[in-house]
Amino acid sequence: KLIDLWIQLSEELKQYPNDKLAYEILNEAVAENPDDWNKLFNKVLADIRLREPNRVVVIGSNRWQIPSTFTDLKIPEGDTNIILSFHFYTPNTLTHHLAPWTETYEYKGPVNYPGWIVDTNNYKDLSEKTVAAMRRYANGYFDKDVLEKEMMPAIEVAKKYNLQLFCGEYGIFPSISEDLSLKWYKDVCEIFNKHHIAYCHWAYKGDFPVIKENNIPNYNLIKVLTAN
Repeated sequence: KLIDLWIQLSEELKQYPNDKLAYEILNEAVAENPDDWNKLFNKVLADIRLREPNRVVVIGSNRWQIPSTFTDLKIPEGDTNIILSFHFYTPNTLTHHLAPWTETYEYKGPVNYPGWIVDTNNYKDLSEKTVAAMRRYANGYFDKDVLEKEMMPAIEVAKKYNLQLFCGEYGIFPSISEDLSLKWYKDVCEIFNKHHIAYCHWAYKGDFPVIKENNIPNYNLIKVLTAN
């Protein structure tokens, strides 16, 4: 079904220049076995190449495109028209604090960055399920060096294949102070620029906004996002 979908998309979109349009095969694939994702995207890519050998194709890693799963990727040798993509929301207990769809939503206490994201003394009134989620979703000590190490598997795989690396999503849910948020954004963007990683903020409006509800741009955030 996915191959058939891309056949249809290619027929419609192949009219657009390769330097204006790229394809991303699937956003945030999640497979129990990483080889399932490798087999699937390689099948789709091979079919796209029959029709569009020079089209740029974006490929992310398994399990929501987190950097740590990049070592499992099996990229076809010699295909230079590929961009490797990861998403970055580490640590989740900071970037998704008070986000209502998360498993850590019960925690309403303070968060911090850089340093220990949440003081574990604040766990005492939480349910066991939430405490387990807090521990699982990257609560601990985080600073710029730690964030860079988290990205390194993606950086090293991109270097191995000599391919452009792209962070297709990153951002912070706007529930924490702007001062705290901007510290994380500044560190993340500096890491991107250091390693020549292209990047795109999630999102424009909505849950992770650059434009606020009153349609006024967040100029402090924009300044950090566009610095180089």
